[in-house]
Amino acid sequence: MKKVLIVDDDQKILTLLKREINKHDYIEAYFAHSYQEAMSLLVEHKGEFHAALLDINLPDAKDEELIELATFYNIPSVILTDIDDEKIEDALIKKDVINIIF
Repeated sequence: MKKVLIVDDDQKILTLLKREINKHDYIEAYFAHSYQEAMSLLVEHKGEFHAALLDINLPDAKDEELIELATFYNIPSVILTDIDDEKIEDALIKKDVINIIF
């Protein structure tokens, strides 16, 4: 089973993602609402996550802090954001994210 970390402070988005991901029995998803929760899960499951879906706009994290944390743990990441800005996109691509979903 593949472990995936999903972090977003919007409960509606987490609920939608949880519903869709639970349709696949080969994915074990872990959900966090904040940077602190994500960090706790990363420490608790160190080296176990195969991928992450990350919101970069969390109230308790600076702009790219969560991405840097995922990169530190060598987790391929897809970014979830509502900010459609070419400069931000370029900066995220340089951080080795797999993709950005606007």
